[in-house]
Amino acid sequence: QNMGCTASRVVQPESATEGAGRVPQPQKPGTKGKAVPKLSDEALAKADARYTKTTELRALLTHDAARGGVAVRLLRARWLLEHYQAEGHESERLEHRQALERAHGDEPFVGGEMLERVLRELEEDEHGKCNYKAAGGEYREVKDKYNDPIPIALPSASALSHMWLDRSHPDPKARNLRDEWLPALEWYFSERVRQLTMDTDGNEEYRAEGADGLELSDEAVLAAADFGVFIDLSSMCQKEEEPWKLGLHWSRLDARPKDGVELTHAALGEALAGGQTAFERGEIDGLGVAGLAWESAVHAGGAWFQPAARSPVELALFKHALSNLDLIYAHKSMCTLLSTRVPAGVVVDKSYEDRGWTNFERAEGQLLKPDDRSIDIGLFSIDKACEEYKSVLAGSFRPTWSVGKRVADKTVAELARQGSYNYSSERGLLGALVGRGRRAPLTPEAFAAVLRTKQFTNGADAETVIELYRETATALLGSVRELKYKELAWTAADYAQLGDALRYCGALEKLSLDEMGLGDADAAALVAGLAGAGAPPGGA
Repeated sequence: QNMGCTASRVVQPESATEGAGRVPQPQKPGTKGKAVPKLSDEALAKADARYTKTTELRALLTHDAARGGVAVRLLRARWLLEHYQAEGHESERLEHRQALERAHGDEPFVGGEMLERVLRELEEDEHGKCNYKAAGGEYREVKDKYNDPIPIALPSASALSHMWLDRSHPDPKARNLRDEWLPALEWYFSERVRQLTMDTDGNEEYRAEGADGLELSDEAVLAAADFGVFIDLSSMCQKEEEPWKLGLHWSRLDARPKDGVELTHAALGEALAGGQTAFERGEIDGLGVAGLAWESAVHAGGAWFQPAARSPVELALFKHALSNLDLIYAHKSMCTLLSTRVPAGVVVDKSYEDRGWTNFERAEGQLLKPDDRSIDIGLFSIDKACEEYKSVLAGSFRPTWSVGKRVADKTVAELARQGSYNYSSERGLLGALVGRGRRAPLTPEAFAAVLRTKQFTNGADAETVIELYRETATALLGSVRELKYKELAWTAADYAQLGDALRYCGALEKLSLDEMGLGDADAAALVAGLAGAGAPPGGA
């Protein structure tokens, strides 16, 4: 698994202030079962601000003047669906961020008015209220026929956790994109459309209204239903080891790189020794550096230099994004999409379960979020989406999927009929996708034990990742006031794991286990976990 192509995904903060948004940590707890110190009032406030509000998230998703760009750019789900389903694009793969920017400008990315709408939804404590841009320029909540704001169950921003199918590209033949991601994103989009165009009785005559009391147009519905998606390859500045970029930027190293092949060139060495590390294409070509390659290493002025596949601005933005991925995967209001299934016929050396980074992303996404904001899209299929679902108000119904028809060609009504969510007690397919995939939160010790059995393909240090998780988990578990779980297929082992995690929850006021089928053995396992004894014999 690679976050930045062949680069390690683990970096240290860029400076002493880089981790300023991180929550101050209490001293590391002792062995399993011992009491965990509560967070200080300062740490509680910082955890709340970081993981439940949007100020720090906004800073990550908007222009950073100090670093010269945007650290993280969310992709527009509607653009992904319409572009990659368009005629002539049927075999096109998703490319890295800079390539998308050169080819399409800002079109693929969430920005401007849409970003404001996305953040407004995420600011809500519970299900975000859908907003749209009113005539006066302000954002107004979309209302239902009773003049009440419309909550949207599936959040306006999501983060994809997935396997890289190849070291150089996560999806070299677009199999993940076409077989796994686009169908799931279309379902997610359809559910948001449904909630704007159908009431809980399944009445298709219903249509959300704007502040002027008029029903939203089809385009307004589609725009309001659009949502942002974080995909590491296309949301962060990546390495570009392309011939046109070779030699334009150079990194200064304190020691000779292990994989470096020494290159001697007097004029180039003189320029590098003089402090020039950025060149125009014509300059490099004019120097006539024979044998220049990405592994070349030039010794000049007492230091070593090697071609850089990112510009200084790209590198600064990448490092900043990497240092703040806890915001993306652990923020309470964002949804985590777990792409756990390998496309049919694709062979990988390690499954989702066997990889270090995917376990890290999933574990962070299951610390604080409501249970329906960690969705295993590896369980999704169109057949499953079209199963019969029961509703108290609407009776039994089956969603209908317009197979073989592009999203751009589907009507609002057709999209709405592909969804099955009515309200929190009747979640349809959403309930099925979270019921089997959502596990209890892992303590830092439990996560460390899991991660040490997993593999990293890019040289990442498991102990560094364990420490990153410890920081996030201690802050999130220590600051949570309420934990709610509903209709999850848990075993006694899950309840023991939850009990273990509760030792960290010093601010917890309410634990809700709704329709979980909690039995005596499960309750005993929870208590045993809280006491540090783990699951009772035979309880798993």
